[in-house]
Amino acid sequence: NISHRETDVKDILKNKIGRGKITVSISFEGINHHRPSLSINSQSAHEYYKLLINLKKELNIEEKITIDQLLKFSEIIQIEEPPSNDESEWKICEKALNIALNRLMKMRIFEGKELKKDLINRIKLIEKKIKRIEILIKSRIQFERERVRERVNRLLENNGKFDDKRLEQEIILLI
Repeated sequence: NISHRETDVKDILKNKIGRGKITVSISFEGINHHRPSLSINSQSAHEYYKLLINLKKELNIEEKITIDQLLKFSEIIQIEEPPSNDESEWKICEKALNIALNRLMKMRIFEGKELKKDLINRIKLIEKKIKRIEILIKSRIQFERERVRERVNRLLENNGKFDDKRLEQEIILLI
């Protein structure tokens, strides 16, 4: 069990990654080839058996008490994990963590290059659209200039006499 190495894992992550958020889950499979030892707690088995016999008498049940019924009590079978070699587990964990982080960093570099390409293409597309807008604006300015001239000329066609309200309306439309 290397749960007490959590700060070591965090330090390795901080040194390799620097920024961003990451979740790490570590589990060991097949490292310890020793199987857990199983034993029967005879004392608990006897106590549970006595309890079941008393319950059987109290409730007037004729059914026999079986081993299956006794094994449903978790205290009867005891599992003892073999002692682990913490230092060797940590070395394996640290090596695997560094390999995974190196792969992560390579992937981040690759992804960064791909994002850069995408952004450059998008910037080029925006620049093209800006140039197109600039061309349209220039032609639009010329078009509006001609339209204003025509309106002013129509207003002045009446020998310099024009309606003040109509002039105000035309000015508002220009704005």
